[in-house]
Amino acid sequence: MSAKKQYQIQIADEPSFASPLFDTGLVESSNSAQVRVPGFTPDEGIKYWARVKAVTEADGQGVSTSAFSASATILGGLKDPDSLKDHFITAETAEDIKVSKGTYLRKKTISLKKEVKSAVIFSTAQGVYQLHLDGQKVSGDELAPPGWTSYDHRLLYQSYDVTDMLSSGEHVLGAHLGSLWYKSTLSFLMIHNFYGDYAALSLRMDVTYTDGSKETFYTDESWKGSDSPVLSSQLYDGETYDASLEAEGWDKRGFDDTTWRVAKPVPCTSEHIEAQEGSPVALQEVMAPTLAFSTPKGERVIDFGQNMSALLKSGDKERLGILLY
Repeated sequence: MSAKKQYQIQIADEPSFASPLFDTGLVESSNSAQVRVPGFTPDEGIKYWARVKAVTEADGQGVSTSAFSASATILGGLKDPDSLKDHFITAETAEDIKVSKGTYLRKKTISLKKEVKSAVIFSTAQGVYQLHLDGQKVSGDELAPPGWTSYDHRLLYQSYDVTDMLSSGEHVLGAHLGSLWYKSTLSFLMIHNFYGDYAALSLRMDVTYTDGSKETFYTDESWKGSDSPVLSSQLYDGETYDASLEAEGWDKRGFDDTTWRVAKPVPCTSEHIEAQEGSPVALQEVMAPTLAFSTPKGERVIDFGQNMSALLKSGDKERLGILLY
């Protein structure tokens, strides 16, 4: 039995596809992944919409043509990702080299004096990080970017469209950093500082205004940092979190950071920085415990019924001094 397969891909710079920038027309092919659109190279920081339809024909079954799919978005990446090497900053000190803890970084004021047309953040970390903008997480349910690679050789960066989070006026940009694979204890030899000494952030935010002008913001020594409630965070030994040290509003305007230390620049320890490949690690499911019991030592054990990588959520914040392991 013979079969015929065709696809058509359209790419546009607006979601209606009224005038597609690229249209392959019907292309005969059996490929369903890793298909390149001839002539299409996304411009840096520009958002595109893409959609596809398929045509199949098999003996005795006739021709079947699908409708165009729902559109997916493409965000043009950096032309020179290694340029992020020059902008790593840390809130850690020399005393923190052998410690795996959490730190905050924040840019107190980013002033946008015009109406915003679009805004994109390109960022990465030596360690792991979560970006915050005006009190909101930029990365949503994404966890532990930039993920684990052979950091000596390559480090991945992430791209975030923050257009809908910005307007003319003042904004606060921040990040919560951790050590994880970069500098916590790693391998069967239990080596600390496997890849480097400081958890650090590198970030570039490109803002395009409605009048066509542009402005770029980087991580630099105008940022400030402080310790976070994460006292210890290890890949193998879990996390120690002191909720009494939470700094409410640290990622919002009006927060007093006068006691915070000035962020310091640190070198990039990777040979190359590259765009993220594959899907991010993200929250998949919320699970409730299946069993709770007390041990002969009087310890309370909460059993979730399976082995997993998870974050603990507890509503008990009124009872001071309660330790959760």
